[in-house]
Amino acid sequence: MPTLSKRIYNKMRELKFRVYDEEAKKIYQVETWDELQMPNVMQFTGLLDKSGKKIYEGDIVTGNQQVYFEKGCFWVNERTPLGYLDINLSLEVIGNIYEHSHLLNDLGSGKMS
Repeated sequence: MPTLSKRIYNKMRELKFRVYDEEAKKIYQVETWDELQMPNVMQFTGLLDKSGKKIYEGDIVTGNQQVYFEKGCFWVNERTPLGYLDINLSLEVIGNIYEHSHLLNDLGSGKMS
């Protein structure tokens, strides 16, 4: 049987970040801590969508909802923390707020801030 510390470690989520570069108009993975000081940093939620794609803060998912971080957790709307959804069955990443903001504007939904 694994030790308590090993079980906790195995359940920790991977800390990953990506950044939207406004000049280059592209998203890239953060390689150094200095890049976290840049604007438009998006954190990995630790969850995958139904297709196995990593879900990041700033992603737009099925239903044209923005993934955002507030009050200590990731949300997809004002009443649903991301961790409470059955991700494998319900959500799919369809874009992000920097490259596909029109998806939020089309329905007047989301949390663009």
